[in-house]
Amino acid sequence: GLIKGGRVDRFIYTEGIKGKAVRVEDKYKYIRWKRGFARTWLSVDGTVERQKVEEELYDLKNDAEEENNLAGKDTKLLQQMRNLLGDFTIKEPMVNRLIFTPGDDTFSGNIEAEGKIIILKTVDPPSEIHLAEDLKNLRFKITPRGSRTELLFEVQPPGAAVKISIYINGKKLSKEKILIGALSLPLKPNPMWIDAREDNPILKADPFDPFDKLRANACWPPEDTRGPWVHFSRIPYEDWTHPVRRKTKITNLGVRGVLEGWGYISPNE
Repeated sequence: GLIKGGRVDRFIYTEGIKGKAVRVEDKYKYIRWKRGFARTWLSVDGTVERQKVEEELYDLKNDAEEENNLAGKDTKLLQQMRNLLGDFTIKEPMVNRLIFTPGDDTFSGNIEAEGKIIILKTVDPPSEIHLAEDLKNLRFKITPRGSRTELLFEVQPPGAAVKISIYINGKKLSKEKILIGALSLPLKPNPMWIDAREDNPILKADPFDPFDKLRANACWPPEDTRGPWVHFSRIPYEDWTHPVRRKTKITNLGVRGVLEGWGYISPNE
């Protein structure tokens, strides 16, 4: 309790932490965690601050008490343990969505995947979609006249990495014209390499149409909001298949229900 003027006040302190760990028996232990309330911030000048991820790495053989954190000292071992954790982490199935602005421009591109590509939604003509027999390569050519056009695909297994190259009228599309995620930020080079082992919240978006709304309200770029644009985002598969149910479920929880679900407060408080 906290004593004030002889009175004892009860108080409760809670803090949400998301952590993952992997151990190589009798050798090394790696812990990766971040605070549950940490998020990604976007400043007015367009710069992005990612949530801080804490890492701990211990040599169990020579440091049984785990007092000497090697995370900032042995970069080679740290990367090996990062990869090991990524291999064991359960991957959430994601829908990859490319949206093209309407106009007379022709978009083309190539999608390469470590796994197999599954087309979830093709586009209306005039378009060309070619999926290789081994399902590892997808080539497309799209002229989205009249209305904006979508191409949605999934990669199996969920943890497989994806490389996406995009061209406009036969020339490589400027990376400033490739917007990503819910914030519509031009943060990825062209070609984009999406490593699914890394949980990148910037790439995620909800299944509802983000493009026109975000393009009109986005603070990046601040002036030119005209096309041509390409928007890329990743949507959790469950949200894409049941968007209304998901949104309704979250809304009906109320503030307290959401905080309980995130672990900020106990159901008994």
